[in-house]
Amino acid sequence: MNILEHMSDFYDRQGKVITLEEYGMLMADFGYKSIGYDLIGDFLVSTAWLGANHNFSDDSDPLIFETMIFESGGPTTAPHPVPHPPTATSSPWQFDNYQTRYATEEEAIVGHAEAIKTVLDKTRVFVNDQQT
Repeated sequence: MNILEHMSDFYDRQGKVITLEEYGMLMADFGYKSIGYDLIGDFLVSTAWLGANHNFSDDSDPLIFETMIFESGGPTTAPHPVPHPPTATSSPWQFDNYQTRYATEEEAIVGHAEAIKTVLDKTRVFVNDQQT
């Protein structure tokens, strides 16, 4: 199966196959798409339902959820803060490539909590290093 065939597979949050029209309606609903959305200092941990299969292998389940960490540039009231690129004054750790995908909502919820712990652990180390 080629990449375009995989990307044409759409699933709801329970993993049930849905039509392109159903997918479009669900993608328009931020509350449906969002599994977790946490601002921790200058970092945003976001876990979302993707709906389209992002697994390009035939040997495992569709990957329809994703967690990413962005440097957010600070608190915002916007529902989707625009991630800022790292600058010379950015934090000493980078999460530029932090991206994990999951097959089930349960895995995504656990993965979101793990990503939050990663940010907290790394920022706590930095704060402690700055105080010594």
